[in-house]
Amino acid sequence: MRQPKFLFVLVVVAIALASIPQAAVAEADPISQVTAKFWWWTPEVAVAAGFKTDGTCVDASVTGRPELGAMGIHYVKQEHVDGTFNPLEPEALMFAPGSNKLVGVEYMVTSKTRPAGFGQAFDPDPRIPDVWGLHMSLVENKSGRFSPWNPSFTCAKDPTRATVLVGEASLDDIRIKLELEPPKAMSMLMSGNWTEMAASDGKYHVEVKPEDPKTNNRIPYAQVVFSATNRDTGENIDLILHPMWGSSGLHYAANGDLPDGVYVATVLVGVPTFARAGADRDRWTMPSQARFEFKLDKGLLVSSDVLRSDDGPMMQMPQEVPEHLH
Repeated sequence: MRQPKFLFVLVVVAIALASIPQAAVAEADPISQVTAKFWWWTPEVAVAAGFKTDGTCVDASVTGRPELGAMGIHYVKQEHVDGTFNPLEPEALMFAPGSNKLVGVEYMVTSKTRPAGFGQAFDPDPRIPDVWGLHMSLVENKSGRFSPWNPSFTCAKDPTRATVLVGEASLDDIRIKLELEPPKAMSMLMSGNWTEMAASDGKYHVEVKPEDPKTNNRIPYAQVVFSATNRDTGENIDLILHPMWGSSGLHYAANGDLPDGVYVATVLVGVPTFARAGADRDRWTMPSQARFEFKLDKGLLVSSDVLRSDDGPMMQMPQEVPEHLH
């Protein structure tokens, strides 16, 4: 007779817990104790331990600032929600979007006054009065260990249906946004004639928005190229992005195919050719480069991150100059 799957998981949990040196854990600081207890947990282990989920991935688009990233998928143990804070008994576990990796925990406390834990004040739950929450990352989080949002996480989104932000890189004198969205038909003036470029030319519309961080204005008259390598297949995708005007204003874009896989992408913004005056005379005199990593799975963007711009060599501009810069 086959044993129920959850019974097997409980046995695994018991063995794993027994294998942790309790003396070492007891001597560790509270954050290390939490990490030691939960780092290996999977969604199956969480469910076997009484945590429940509706599968919803929570991202920062609900705040109007999608660039902050995401929390992940919450698994909650409702009976833990009371007036006490126990570092080793979090009320919720957070798993990374698109994977089984546990990336953080959340503590929820009911109280008339603001509680604290790990030296941090809890945040009020905007949905439920007298309920407070504190998130803690168990993995690297560029926004800080106790930030609810991790910019490295992206809830799975469908770029073939709506615009999806891959990442936003802030460099010394320029801000570069990379987005994917449904392919678009484009009309371009080439050699004195209007040329139609069909939406069927690619699965995605690759869109880059270079911005002046001082004024938030888009930077025109620049040559912009996109180059991505699919780590799974080794395939390279290179696109010259054309200046466009659309519902989001000026941007640079092209349609292209991006098969599923993990990509390392480089966006190179050339020196803009407009005249400068006064304090802006010495700005944007060199090309600017931003690097991103993202994963497409079944056409969905399931994760993304902004990489250090100096992690790789400086990309070279193609010799052929686009017509809009002639």
